[in-house]
Amino acid sequence: MNGVDWGSVPAWSSSLLTSGSLALGFYIVLRDRRKEEKAEARKLVFDLRPNGDQWIVTAHNASERPFTDLRMLTRSVGHGHRYRFTEGFLLPNGQDSLSWPQADRVGRAVLFEDADGVRWVKNLVTQELLRIPNSSVKARRAFDRVWQSLEA
Repeated sequence: MNGVDWGSVPAWSSSLLTSGSLALGFYIVLRDRRKEEKAEARKLVFDLRPNGDQWIVTAHNASERPFTDLRMLTRSVGHGHRYRFTEGFLLPNGQDSLSWPQADRVGRAVLFEDADGVRWVKNLVTQELLRIPNSSVKARRAFDRVWQSLEA
């Protein structure tokens, strides 16, 4: 035979199973990393309460790492406005509060960034935590999802 030797069935099946095992291993590593990131983000705890004619949200960092760019998301005509927490960041075991008039249409969601630079949005009503993608199109979809859940 002058043709190309394609190998035996056992060699082919071995290479396919090895490739599948590697792909599964990478998937498991990525999945576990995302779980760890989310577990870290869940350590930023928020408490939302009405106080007279004001809303007050208190943030407490129960993590060993800081969180930055803490902002309360609101929605105004045409675009969103963000109330920023006093410092804009929370050190480990730190606490900060933010208040605003109840008359303002506030979405009751907080945007923040963890120590690894991953951006998150937490819905204070449902406690849903969403990772915000780096892509602007995907980020817009994530924000739209948050607004839909808040307006429901």
